[in-house]
Amino acid sequence: MFKLSIITPAGQAFEGHVDSLAAPGLEGGFEVYGGHTPMVAALKPGKFMIRAAAGNSTLAISDGILEVSPDHNVLVLTDSAAPVLS
Repeated sequence: MFKLSIITPAGQAFEGHVDSLAAPGLEGGFEVYGGHTPMVAALKPGKFMIRAAAGNSTLAISDGILEVSPDHNVLVLTDSAAPVLS
């Protein structure tokens, strides 16, 4: 489990503790789990899937960056993030 923060110019789109995420990377999709190695990745527009004990959710995001910090928390900076309704 790790803390995920998604920030847009309009403010915080998501903050909470999650089990994993799947992101649309510029060089291909990837997943992040607790204890992931620190990294920075460019994001392309697409579906950003969040898995947590409280439930799963999917956001539509625009271009951005994702950072897994040395303390294993994840920060996403993106121009927009909106819930995908099923």
